[in-house]
Amino acid sequence: MSYTYVEQNQAQSLNVFEKTVLNSKANKDLVKKESNRKGLVKTVGLWAQRSRQRKQLSQLESHLLEDLGLTREMVKKEVSKPFWK
Repeated sequence: MSYTYVEQNQAQSLNVFEKTVLNSKANKDLVKKESNRKGLVKTVGLWAQRSRQRKQLSQLESHLLEDLGLTREMVKKEVSKPFWK
């Protein structure tokens, strides 16, 4: 009878272990997905910021560009870049 009890306990322990391993893997996958999602959100935010800044730069008056040490040609070159660069 004790042999059967030990077998059942080992089986229960194994199931707990398997569940722990599976949960651990699932948690790692979830963390990885969340990290990827955060990275994507951060990247899209950076693109939007660049786009806004370039639009604002293109709308500055000449005397303000001179204060920044920029020429109209430099601004045109910067504004013509795609948002991802």
